[in-house]
Amino acid sequence: EAFDDSHCTAELAGSNGLSTLIAPHLGRRILLVEDEPINREIALELLHDAGLVVDTAENGKIAVDRSQANDYALILMDMRMPVMNGIESTQAIRTLPGHRSTPILAMTANAFDEDRAACIEAGMDDHVAKPVSPQRLYGILLRWLEARQAASPDRSRERTA
Repeated sequence: EAFDDSHCTAELAGSNGLSTLIAPHLGRRILLVEDEPINREIALELLHDAGLVVDTAENGKIAVDRSQANDYALILMDMRMPVMNGIESTQAIRTLPGHRSTPILAMTANAFDEDRAACIEAGMDDHVAKPVSPQRLYGILLRWLEARQAASPDRSRERTA
């Protein structure tokens, strides 16, 4: 289902917009799945600036392995990767114990309606077109981290040491 995140983006547009994300979600652990080193580095910088703890995976197979071993508050998933693509990885992660409701957000240069539909059909929760603006990324992260927290407040509030 498509989500209108305009209120999140507007909320983050102010001078202290990033603190809106940081304050309640500082230290939350997420997984960034991206095979392209430059894209991975840019996303890491944005995510670290938001106070998130980020594990990375260079392909979908590694993402499945890391998801099996960790409880992530959210997963950002590239679609086109070697070894296992984002669709296959998402489908595999959804079968793991504890990951039926983990927010998985596609990050891809494919912004066509059929690409969005394929992401949702595979079990992803949302679609972020690349290149993504920091405000848009933070708005979407805020929306899904808050949704995860509301759905399971005990597990999603866990912080890393």
